[in-house]
Amino acid sequence: MKKKFLFAFFIIMIIAAIGIVIVAIKQKDDNDNDRSLVTDIKNLAKSIYDFGNTPLSYNDISYSNDNTFYLDDENMYVKDDVGTWRYVDGDFSSMGIWNYPEGTYQSKPNIGGVYFYYKTNDGDVFYTRSENYDDWEKVNLTEEAGVPKYSTVQYIRIYGNYGLIFYTRAGGKGEIITTSSQGKKWEKLNLDFELDRNTQITFLNNFGMCVDGFIRVPSSDGEKCDLYMCNQLGLDDFKKVNVKTNQGVDQSLDYYYMPEYYDDMTIHLKVGRDEADLDTENFVFEPSMKEWITEESYANRKASKLFENNVIEDKRNKMIENLEEKVFVLDIKNYAPDSDKIQISENKAKEIAQIGFTESALRIAGEGTENKKSETIKVEEVYPNNYFTRKSREADYTNFAVKRTAYVITRTNDMGNGVSIFVDATTGLIIGGKAFGD
Repeated sequence: MKKKFLFAFFIIMIIAAIGIVIVAIKQKDDNDNDRSLVTDIKNLAKSIYDFGNTPLSYNDISYSNDNTFYLDDENMYVKDDVGTWRYVDGDFSSMGIWNYPEGTYQSKPNIGGVYFYYKTNDGDVFYTRSENYDDWEKVNLTEEAGVPKYSTVQYIRIYGNYGLIFYTRAGGKGEIITTSSQGKKWEKLNLDFELDRNTQITFLNNFGMCVDGFIRVPSSDGEKCDLYMCNQLGLDDFKKVNVKTNQGVDQSLDYYYMPEYYDDMTIHLKVGRDEADLDTENFVFEPSMKEWITEESYANRKASKLFENNVIEDKRNKMIENLEEKVFVLDIKNYAPDSDKIQISENKAKEIAQIGFTESALRIAGEGTENKKSETIKVEEVYPNNYFTRKSREADYTNFAVKRTAYVITRTNDMGNGVSIFVDATTGLIIGGKAFGD
């Protein structure tokens, strides 16, 4: 019943649209300057599109499948990041009704702004815009970057100022052009290996300077598949990936799959012996390692590193437990002396602070702690904190329930980075501190 109702409603909407078109044509004959009904037609067409959630071409209006732009009689409109329709100041006369995938549109300001890519009789055209949607720039990629008119675009990626377009010629040969100016200037990427229509490209991390970019080139017979990677070195530095098992190089492992990015900042890769091989070997790449190792080796490394970190944490926690109670306040949460009068001298406070500087340099922060010439001392009201008593895996804590008059003794290095020690002016105990700078 619901389906019949929706179908009937959709038919009514179409009939209403046709009626408005007829009225609009008559109205246009009466007054060419009256554009109000044309606007109504656009709005109605958009409503029908939204209702059916399918591409719509009506009265020379073409909407994108994701409803982020539409073409209205050679005029292009895009939806900005707050949902407002914005006019694109460009020439779309040769574009005609939108023809995907020959046309591509991206509206993701947070990862590179907005761009249009589409084909014309004069070649491939790329439009990119400024942050305010008002300044659009057109680049003819055929004229300026040598992209053939009869090429097929396989992949487009824009991230910040950087971008890449991978296309194949009519014969199947693949080429890549890149930009570092948000699409305003393009040039061909010279590689020492060939691309074709079966080539795959992906970027697993931020595009800037091509972090974790991969090009996968399978052979036509499915017997092997090469993989090339660039990592933090730039788009002109794709290197062939060659993995080693724990037993050494296995020449039969030559069919590389596309890697996957994991939440722990590692890249995981499967490698087989041909397209049909289900018995794959698994490898892991961690940026700090700069090498591919087997998942087994990575797990062992990770366990060893975790053990080392636990040993270090235990050692630091033990040092906190052994802090001298006559110098440091160990229970910051319950620290609340009755008096707040200054009972100790500046010289005594500096003497006590020296113990704090030594402790800070030993396990917290050491910038400027040895530079006694830079030392300053002020009397301030401060809140006690756990700068010296915070154990591993604990959060920073400040006792805002208690405000104390304290000597704040500070030392810095030549770059302005340093450490401050808080010495309670009444009790003479260190009640916290802070590190600052880069």
